[in-house]
Amino acid sequence: MMDFADSPRRGDRDGRGKLSETALKTFSEWYLKVTLGQIAFRQNSSILANWISGIVVLLQKPSMTSERRN
Repeated sequence: MMDFADSPRRGDRDGRGKLSETALKTFSEWYLKVTLGQIAFRQNSSILANWISGIVVLLQKPSMTSERRN
C-alpha cells in the first residue's frame, strides 16, 4: 500500500506532477485510518490496564472474612 503513493500519473487528470494524485489520496486515507485505529487501540488498552490494576488491588486487600478470624 505504501509504495502505491509513488505510482506514476494515470492520465492528464491525475495530478500535476509526475506522481499520481489519486494514489496519494488513497494512501493518505489508508494512513489516517491506520493511525486512528492505533489511537483507539492505545486508548482501549489503557482502560483495560486500569481495570486489571484495580482488580489486582482488590485481590491484594485482606477480605472481611479473614479479618474476623484473627
